[in-house]
Amino acid sequence: MTKITQSRDEILYELLEAAGYTDAFGSLIADSTTNKSDISAEYSYSPERWRLFINGQRQLLQYNSVAQFIDEPDHFKFQPNQGETMTFRTAEKFRYVVGYVIEPSFAYGISRLLESGDKVVIGYGDSDLSNNMANADGWFFIYTPDLAEDKVELAEYRNGTKVANKVVTTNKAANIWKRVVQRINWYNVGNSEYIETYTIDGEQFNPIIGKTSVDDDRGPISANKRIEFSIQRGGSSSPITLETGSVGVKILGNVVPINRNKVSEKSYTFSTTGSWVPILAMRVDPNRDNVTCDLTAININEWAGSGDVRIIAQVYDPSEVLDSGDNELTDNDYTIPELMTPTNSVIQISENVAKISDQNGNSVTSITSGGDGPGGYNIGYVTFKQAGSGNNKINFDSDGVRKRRINPGDVIVFLGDAE
Repeated sequence: MTKITQSRDEILYELLEAAGYTDAFGSLIADSTTNKSDISAEYSYSPERWRLFINGQRQLLQYNSVAQFIDEPDHFKFQPNQGETMTFRTAEKFRYVVGYVIEPSFAYGISRLLESGDKVVIGYGDSDLSNNMANADGWFFIYTPDLAEDKVELAEYRNGTKVANKVVTTNKAANIWKRVVQRINWYNVGNSEYIETYTIDGEQFNPIIGKTSVDDDRGPISANKRIEFSIQRGGSSSPITLETGSVGVKILGNVVPINRNKVSEKSYTFSTTGSWVPILAMRVDPNRDNVTCDLTAININEWAGSGDVRIIAQVYDPSEVLDSGDNELTDNDYTIPELMTPTNSVIQISENVAKISDQNGNSVTSITSGGDGPGGYNIGYVTFKQAGSGNNKINFDSDGVRKRRINPGDVIVFLGDAE
């Protein structure tokens, strides 16, 4: 007879693991977590938080409404037309920290069971559902018509290839509102856990409904991802609605990511006064958009004008940033800033920007100060005042966590207003 013995520490570890107090690396979590995002569904749509795509084309909801999208008081509704694909994803791409587990969570519901041609893909990654997942990369819950109402496919995709999957049984049917969680550790050797939250008679349950891993090979090519909801309606299927709620992202551990600061400067002579005019466009290199970048500060080092001057940084979709010929800026318009190097920086700039959108979505060369103001949304501001005493340079800042992310696919335009 073989006798198996365990130390007190081993027994304690197993109890903590079963209770969910340790991560996949065996580290004690307790309540030491780092909050990376908490987007409550009670907030109305904002391009600072969300992006909507129909058949791969971004919809600028800050300027125009879309019939298939409904912003309810505590959730969003997506009702694609026949043969249409709708994708709703966070504006921010979240940073995975090596050595820790990242935990995206999200709530959703599907109005009915799926019919021929329908597909719903939800998770942490880029589903590329509008291209039939040809370039999908990430970790997903997948619903298809062949699955029973209490089944879902858990899948990992690597640049368009399904590298791990498992069909599992859920506690609630696909058409029941639910909250799910993914616990992901990357390294390209770790496993992923999928959790479903539901309640019964006042009690809440959070069981693990399945796990995936890519054994002896690599998983998704990147762990810096967005949370994404995608729905594809069949060419002849009946009306269907995908409802989405709050999302959150946590790092299971008290961690401070390491940042590397870069600086750049630009001289500019105003030919127009009393109006906001585009000075400089900035973006993240689209070929290296897995690097997270934030705008930390804007400074006016010297001002030779006779009045005050202000600079703001506005975030735009690339389709809103045009050259003097009304063409969207191309890769040839962008260069590396003088004080940076291609190897050590992903930032690119262009002085060819001539037109941007105002608050109504109109493409203009300048926007009169004191009016409705520029379109897009603001992530930075600085002013230099000629009058007064002391330090005349005033930098906008705020307490707490500052969201000044330069999101991949966006263009930052610095606008100036000189008296």
